[in-house]
Amino acid sequence: MLDGISSNQKDKAFQILYNMLHSGSDPFSIIGAIVSQFELMLSVRQLREDGLDLSAMHKKLGSSEYRIKKLIPYASKYSVEKLKHTFVWYLRSRPKYQDWTARRSVGLRNVYCKYLR
Repeated sequence: MLDGISSNQKDKAFQILYNMLHSGSDPFSIIGAIVSQFELMLSVRQLREDGLDLSAMHKKLGSSEYRIKKLIPYASKYSVEKLKHTFVWYLRSRPKYQDWTARRSVGLRNVYCKYLR
């Protein structure tokens, strides 16, 4: 999912979203996964700027080295400021998505669009 989002491939990202929703995935779980990945990506970017290597990041963050290694290329695409700005936007937007019924895919589409800017 992160591939389509962070490489700005809107068609791919929306197809993944559609498939997840169509298969019955909970929209809040999808948002949670996106935000969790984004939070780790921000941490990885900050720690890379501080000069930490993969092993040191693993120790500091407590996340698996594999997951961190996979996020490094994505984190490198964005500045720390851009990542912080987007992460804060997600956190502030969360209450807006609490009132989903038939609009579930619309709310997730908004989250994806924020990522795809």
